[in-house]
Amino acid sequence: MGARLAAAYSNGGVRRSDPEIDLVERVVANEDDVPRAAGELVNVAGCSMLLGALNVPLSIRSAQWAEQHSLLYVTANNNPLVRDGRRRVFHIGVPSEITTLATARYLAQQRGAKKVCVLHASGEFQAYAASCAVKAFGDLGVSAEGTVIPPEPLDDAALLGRVADSSPDAVFLLDSDLGRVVPLAKAAHAMGRFPPILYARGMVCREFVDQAGPAAEGADFVDIFLRDERAPDEEKALRSGLERAAPGAIATASHGFGWDGLRLLVAAAGAGPDVDAQVAFLERLSGYHGATGDLSFSAANHNGREGNDPTTFARLTGGEFCIVNPGRT
Repeated sequence: MGARLAAAYSNGGVRRSDPEIDLVERVVANEDDVPRAAGELVNVAGCSMLLGALNVPLSIRSAQWAEQHSLLYVTANNNPLVRDGRRRVFHIGVPSEITTLATARYLAQQRGAKKVCVLHASGEFQAYAASCAVKAFGDLGVSAEGTVIPPEPLDDAALLGRVADSSPDAVFLLDSDLGRVVPLAKAAHAMGRFPPILYARGMVCREFVDQAGPAAEGADFVDIFLRDERAPDEEKALRSGLERAAPGAIATASHGFGWDGLRLLVAAAGAGPDVDAQVAFLERLSGYHGATGDLSFSAANHNGREGNDPTTFARLTGGEFCIVNPGRT
C-alpha cells in the first residue's frame, strides 16, 4: 500500500524533475520463485529497478539477483546479509541495535524504569533483538532479563504471573504476531497487577487496536512517525494519501518503508538509466527527509540509519496513536 501511494504521489507532479514511474507488482512465494518474478518484471514488464517487500530469506535471494543483473534494489529488511558486499542494494530498515537503544533510553530516562522484563518470541531474529535490548538496558544501569514467549503463550498459564511476581517497572514485548500478542495483552489486562507494557512497532496497527480493545488503551508503543505538525512533508503526504485511500486506517512502519523505498527509487531514477549513476546518487544522499525519518547513505553504509535514529514512541489514547516523545536523535 505504501509504495502504491508513493507512486501516485510521485506521478502527481510533486516535483517537476521527478520522472514518471510505473509500479508493477509480482507476488513471490518462495526463494525459487524469485528469479521468475524478477525476470518477468525486468524482461516482460520492462522494469529497471526493484523494490522488495519480502521476508529476509526472500530478500537475500532478490538482492543476489539484482546484484547479478545490475539493477538497483531497495528493501526495508534490516539484516546485513541482504546488503553486505552488494553495491546495488540499499536498506531502509532500522537495525535492532538502534531501536532497542532508543527503547532503553525511553523507558529508563522518560519512564524512570529501573527493572525491565524483555518478553520475546522464539526464533533467531527475535532472540537477537532481545539480546540487543538487554544489553542496551544494562548499559544504562537498568536491570533487564529476557524471557521467551512459547509458541502458544497461554498454554503456559503461569507465564504472566511469573513476570508480574518479578516486579519489573515495565515489560518490553518484542513480538509482532497478533495471534500471540492479543491474547497476552488481554490476559495481562485481566490480571490487574501486570506492569505497563511497551509494545513493538508491529503492533501499531488497526488490527491490534480492534482486537485487543480495552487491553491496549493507554499502552505505549515503539513507533516510527511523528504523527503531528512536526512531521516531515513525506510523512504528511503518506498519512494524507492513506486517509483518502482507506479512511480510518493507521499509518504503519510497513506503509512508511514502502513509501520511502519507492520515493528513493524515483529520486535515483533522476540520475539517469545507468545503475552505477543511480547507486552513486544514493551514496551521496545525506539527510534525506523520508516518511520514516532521515536517511544518509554512503559508499560504506547502504543502510542509511546510522546517526539517523527514526524511533518515536506513541501512546494509544482514545483509540488513536499519539506521540508521547519524539525520540529521534
